[in-house]
Amino acid sequence: VPINAPGLAGSKNLGNKLAAEALLDHVIGTVEPDDPGPYDINILGEFNLSGEFWLVKPLLDRLGIRVRACIPGDARYRDIASAHRARAAMMVCSTALISLARKMEERWDIPFFEGSFYGISDTSQALRNLVRLLVRKGADPEILERTETLIAQQEAIAWKKLESYRQRLQGKRVLLNTGGVKSWSVVHALMEIGIEIVGTSIKKSTVQDKERIKQVLK
Repeated sequence: VPINAPGLAGSKNLGNKLAAEALLDHVIGTVEPDDPGPYDINILGEFNLSGEFWLVKPLLDRLGIRVRACIPGDARYRDIASAHRARAAMMVCSTALISLARKMEERWDIPFFEGSFYGISDTSQALRNLVRLLVRKGADPEILERTETLIAQQEAIAWKKLESYRQRLQGKRVLLNTGGVKSWSVVHALMEIGIEIVGTSIKKSTVQDKERIKQVLK
């Protein structure tokens, strides 16, 4: 797969964009899946560097949602090549692959939203947004009720496990040095357990990321 990056041009984010362009031009749409389904999704901008996505995927499995392609984390060539048959997509890191999400929506009518799997409330909202898009694209609406049932069960378990940490961390003040999507997603997760965020870096953050930070830290 040729990638037009003369002299290793630009920053890491530009490299991600150039790689996405190569996938669009030479890979995505070149393989038709044998078993397309109404619950197929793509996860974009999820690098799964520490295996964190493996903690989330079981929730999708329980809802009957199949990850057609997770780009770039855990991706296989044929998964990416058939990613154009997904019904919906979630954008995890907008700085890296937002252009890929937009162009896949333009070419193959795959709606997407930007979300986060950091923290309890953001994970729950991401699941809600995913199933709403799937229903909009023709999935059985009964998945909406099943999703709310699963969210209620899992939130109760998570809050119970976090209670001991919350007691010790309540009121602690933290300055975050992250960047990109984590500049707001990690903030929300820490605030849920009572930590006070005094500031967060905005390295690699988009204009949209910065607006989210302002909303979260109000």
